Amino acid sequence: MKRGQRPFSGDAGRTWTRRPGTDYTEFNPDVPTLIEGKATAARFYEASLQGGDKGLVSEMINPHVQTYGDTAILTYNFAGMTKGSDGKIHNTFAKSTRIYVKQGGAGKLVHANFAPVITPDATP
Repeated sequence: MKRGQRPFSGDAGRTWTRRPGTDYTEFNPDVPTLIEGKATAARFYEASLQGGDKGLVSEMINPHVQTYGDTAILTYNFAGMTKGSDGKIHNTFAKSTRIYVKQGGAGKLVHANFAPVITPDATP
């Protein structure tokens, strides 16, 4: 993943905003500090869409789920491709973790960590 690229694109990226709890927190490659709150995370995500890139594919690879009572941890590799406003295709890779907690009878996403996979051709 190159600096500044989000690990979500297309429909997969847009649908995440329906799942987080209001106390959601996130680490991602775009912001150097913890993002706190569903509304704040949504603003950063929506702003990231303004660059004109178009999501072509986004896949969850090697998913692994661990459950502990009312808590579940989903760990996976993300692989995606976007078409930049310049017409070039960009590969996107990430190591991702999401933590869900059962609240009010439903699973709510309470934390996510999207760590970039730095490829040899990526520039810092």
